[in-house]
Amino acid sequence: MPFHLKFFVILLLFLNGVFGLDTLKVRDSLPILPPAHESAENNYSPPLAALISVFPGLGHFYLGEVSQGLKYLTAIPGLIIGSNYFTEQKPSQYEMSALLALTAQDMWAYNFYSAYRNARHLNKNANYQIPHKQTEFRHLFKAPFQKRFSLHGLTVLPMLLATVLGGSTILTSALEDSTLFDLEESYVFDKSRNRFTGFVLGETQSLLISLNAGIAEEALFRGVLQSEFTNLFGKLPGLLMASSLFGLAHYDETLGDANRAGIVFRGLIGLYLGWIYQRNQYDLRQSVAIHFWWNFFIFSSSFIASPQKPPLKLTISLPLF
Repeated sequence: MPFHLKFFVILLLFLNGVFGLDTLKVRDSLPILPPAHESAENNYSPPLAALISVFPGLGHFYLGEVSQGLKYLTAIPGLIIGSNYFTEQKPSQYEMSALLALTAQDMWAYNFYSAYRNARHLNKNANYQIPHKQTEFRHLFKAPFQKRFSLHGLTVLPMLLATVLGGSTILTSALEDSTLFDLEESYVFDKSRNRFTGFVLGETQSLLISLNAGIAEEALFRGVLQSEFTNLFGKLPGLLMASSLFGLAHYDETLGDANRAGIVFRGLIGLYLGWIYQRNQYDLRQSVAIHFWWNFFIFSSSFIASPQKPPLKLTISLPLF
């Protein structure tokens, strides 16, 4: 299969496989369910819906949403099978395999949130002390590219920090004449590319990975864990617990002695993202925008600094989250 066809197949799998999965059949503009103390007509358990979603789609089956459950049940294993195919049959095409595996992982993480959110929606937010914004995937997908989120001061601040960190990495490589601007070729999708093609493909890959992670991780750690912990234990304990788990989830043994510092740093980032989530009345969109742009700037600058390394094989020395 020609390279460009394979690339767009992966892109379509991502967009069609994830973007089309998530719906509440709500067409008004992000309706908000206020805190509700009365009993629900539908007595579903949001924590249970999330917990059993460890098996893809099972949370939706529990809610009677068979169509959505089947989509997760087939899409996630399908992506894993595709990833294993490239790993075993075409081991040289590592990036194709990794992109499919990452998409499956992030779709799996998002399916927890989707079931949890739908359960709270069906229950009319009964027995929850915090508001519930009925955010669908399409809202989160667009958030990083909307001015009110991406150009907000609280978003620009971490973006500037990411730019400084990324710029320092590029500058260090520039001193050795090894950046994308110094070399004639880069290595993307298992082949050497000319400077322009490599830049376009590398940045597209960075965008997809960053968008995947930004949506899935915010949905899981803020949308599910922080919301549930906050409802059970209060705002501050909920924020601290979810942020701690966020930091621990980014344990990376390749960092060696720097791993502890990395966990602490990501925990602090989790505090910031969680605070933004609380500040916005439990609306995920700005948190997703911040998460996306940070990872995109860091991933992009790492690729520009080391264009001879495949983007998905880069050793990222800067803090992705």
